[in-house]
Amino acid sequence: MKNTKIWIKLSLFILVIGILTACKTFTLVEKDKFTDPVGMNVKPEINWNEHKYTNKEYAWTIDGEYLNQIMFISAGENEYFLPFKNKWGVTDPKSPQFNKTVTLLEIPELFVKGIEFYGAQLTILNIEPVYFLDNNGFKFNFTLVTEDGLEKLGIVYGTIVNDRLYIMSYVGAVIEFYGKGVNDFIQMAESAKL
Repeated sequence: MKNTKIWIKLSLFILVIGILTACKTFTLVEKDKFTDPVGMNVKPEINWNEHKYTNKEYAWTIDGEYLNQIMFISAGENEYFLPFKNKWGVTDPKSPQFNKTVTLLEIPELFVKGIEFYGAQLTILNIEPVYFLDNNGFKFNFTLVTEDGLEKLGIVYGTIVNDRLYIMSYVGAVIEFYGKGVNDFIQMAESAKL
């Protein structure tokens, strides 16, 4: 009987540790303070929650990554951006890679390929040249329907600086959540510096 109680306690302990280590950790990004995810210096006007995927990919959210999210992405020569990951976290070699031959005009197409890998349908609404991170860049708006039918709207800003790709994207569910962060995202993208 005593051994059974010990095994039950040990099993519960292992279960709790497993659940806690599987949870994503978020850090508060305070409004009105400069921060520099992936080298882009931005100052949010509202509080966000940050999750760091890698040193080259950060996500901020207000209500949860599925409802509204900013992605900060940086990729150098032959590095993946929007890497496709299998259930074990291994990057698929078909993931979009950045290299010196990629032009600004090709990046939106690679972005679409990266999002559609996960079963979503993305439609670019318009592409326009903009000044982003004090360099010539692009901006495009898009609609997105997830695999389970959730409709989203999004905006992407991007540029190439010193053979490195920089992307800021915002996406939010059309029902209520898109509007919560879009204005803060736009002001950050339009004032971001390296």
